[in-house]
Amino acid sequence: MSERQENTSGEVKRLQRCLNDMVSVLALPAMWSGSQPSQIVHILLDALLEMLGLDLVYACLQDPAGGAPIEVLKIAPSAKWKLADEIHKTVNQWFGDDPQKWPSRLRASIADEDVSIVSQRCGLHGEIGVIVAGSDRADFPDQTETLLLNVAANQAVIGLHEARFLLEQKRVAGELDRRVAQRTAELAAVNDELRKEIAERHRAEEALLENELNSRLILHSIPGLVCTMSPAGEVDRFNPQILEYFGKTPEELKGWAISDAVHPNDLPRVVAAFTHSITTGTPYDIEHRCRRADGVYRWFQVRALPVRDTADRITGWYVLLTDIDDRKRAEDAIRASERNLNQIINAIPALAWSARPDGSAEFFNQHYLDYVGLSAEQAKDWGWTAAVHPDDRNALSAAWQRMMAADQAWDYEGRLRRSDGEYRWFLFRTNPLRDESGKTLKWYGTNTDIDDRKRAEEQLRRSQAFIAESQRLARLGGFSWRVESGQITWSDQIYRIFEFEPGGLVTLERIGSRVHPEDIPLLGDMIERAQRAGSDLEYEHRLIMPNQSVKYLHLVAHATQDQDGRLEYIGAVQDVTERRLAEEALTQARSDLAHVTRVTSLGVLTASIAHEVNQPLSGIITNASTCLRMLAATPPNVECKKWVFVESCG
Repeated sequence: MSERQENTSGEVKRLQRCLNDMVSVLALPAMWSGSQPSQIVHILLDALLEMLGLDLVYACLQDPAGGAPIEVLKIAPSAKWKLADEIHKTVNQWFGDDPQKWPSRLRASIADEDVSIVSQRCGLHGEIGVIVAGSDRADFPDQTETLLLNVAANQAVIGLHEARFLLEQKRVAGELDRRVAQRTAELAAVNDELRKEIAERHRAEEALLENELNSRLILHSIPGLVCTMSPAGEVDRFNPQILEYFGKTPEELKGWAISDAVHPNDLPRVVAAFTHSITTGTPYDIEHRCRRADGVYRWFQVRALPVRDTADRITGWYVLLTDIDDRKRAEDAIRASERNLNQIINAIPALAWSARPDGSAEFFNQHYLDYVGLSAEQAKDWGWTAAVHPDDRNALSAAWQRMMAADQAWDYEGRLRRSDGEYRWFLFRTNPLRDESGKTLKWYGTNTDIDDRKRAEEQLRRSQAFIAESQRLARLGGFSWRVESGQITWSDQIYRIFEFEPGGLVTLERIGSRVHPEDIPLLGDMIERAQRAGSDLEYEHRLIMPNQSVKYLHLVAHATQDQDGRLEYIGAVQDVTERRLAEEALTQARSDLAHVTRVTSLGVLTASIAHEVNQPLSGIITNASTCLRMLAATPPNVECKKWVFVESCG
């Protein structure tokens, strides 16, 4: 309520200042009454320069006496530019030589200073001339200043017309005086008292006629819908614009409260506001709809201000009607757009929010509030952090502070508590809204549920870890080979098999540097087969490692095509060194066993052992199975020089 009263008080003061300026402008004719046209222009420009706080004001008006145009330039003492000739030249460059073609407003530079320039033509078609006002304020002129400039231009027209009228009046008066003097000479006997009475009456009639003419010209010159009322609130005068808008006669408009001039739905509050102002003598400002001549109702802002005399008594009311229908429609469209935007934001299947420049939250869409189970009041500012997982809260806060310090877009992953108490992973993503200068006005963000993705990533990571461990245990690695480009991609296990640095570039030449010299032809055959036939491959070959040890590899590859239709091999390489060594040992054992079997068929075995242990071992064995058991039971630290088998004699 206090803020509304302060706004109302400020608006009243602004309106009072506007009315005071308006009254000052309307009072100018009293100051220049009887002055020469050039004096009228000087007085008017001085008043505008001070009243509107202008930096410069310029006028080029026709001389009512038919002489050269009256051209005057005024520059404020506080203005940074001082050369009148330069300003005059610049204004002519901007507008051209023909004032009829001058634009109504523009923004230009004088002495490296940007200036807002507005021109106001004088006369019905601008035939009287033009008044140009300039200010370094970018918002110049506002609605009130435009109105004052319009009224001032009309006052200038009135003053010049009055000057012309006074010149004509002086001419007529001179002629009349000549005739009166002539008649006086003829009527010398007329009573002096009668002459004084006639002269006084003549002056009174002239003053009344002049005042009536001034009032009518003032009312008709205001570029808006204007009427005046008596102290009791009775409408007595209308300007032509208001009569044209309503399409009614003055008599019909005087009964506005019982006609269709005001929209029926607005009439009760308009009558109440009007009655209150007339009763209390306070200004009123109200918005309501007025019926145009074609039957269309349009929104108007209606302001009424009392006019007081020196004794502070109300001598009348001035009423100004300003068409605001387009503004009202724009405001309604904006409100509708805001409603639609809120509906859209609340319908977005994501957690959307906005924050102030300091990071404190100010808005959450309904989906966000429903998810975390908080009200808008509970979530605002920093209340939303209550839904963040305790383990993520400090890290999220620190990341948010870094983001604001960097003043850049930001992504972060954290857990939010759902209304049922379950925590799920979300991607926090935000972007700044900046003004034209790049200053951040707000932060807008969304929280996207990535819990399923996080679980899938964790499962994938575990699967990859299992595969990597399985490959390590099996000494098996995977690879791909694009034949045309020669690009080879290895898994980590193959790097370990070849004992290359992980992630290094793999080429056929580098692979060949490890292949056993005797198996180089196998490598060449494999490459030739792959390039020529594009069939599946299976090879075994050996590697010579840096420490001269030998590794046995088993390679299997399947031919396929990539997405561009080019030949590619997908395969696996296994280190089979232990298996080959075991196979060779088994083959050797089988060979030894076969040899033993042949020997035992002789029937008798003798043995001599060097470096005897405990006692000499010798004897004759007549059974082959006993021989094998002895072989197995021989201690490992006993060096057998030879076994001698003799054929049994019986």
